[in-house]
Amino acid sequence: MNFHPSHIEIFGGIVRDVTITDANGSRSSYEGIGGYHFFVDVVKHDGGRMSLWSGLDYEDAIRQAEAARKDFGLDHPVRDSVAGTH
Repeated sequence: MNFHPSHIEIFGGIVRDVTITDANGSRSSYEGIGGYHFFVDVVKHDGGRMSLWSGLDYEDAIRQAEAARKDFGLDHPVRDSVAGTH
C-alpha cells in the first residue's frame, strides 16, 4: 500500500447517532448520544483520511495525535480543529 500522509488532525463533535457493527451484525445504541467525542485522523495529500483514535478526553486526543505525528515522521504540527490551530 502506498500511503503518503500530509498531517494529523484532531476534531470533534456531539454524538447524534450510534451504530455498532461487529461479528453479530449492525445495531443501534443510545450510549454516548449527546456527549462530545474527539477524533484523531491521519490525512493524505489528496484529502483521504484514516481514523486512528476516538474517545471522550481531549487531553488523550492531543497525546494520541502527537504520538501519531511522530510515528508517521511528520514535521508539520498537529492540526487541531477543536482549538482552531493549524
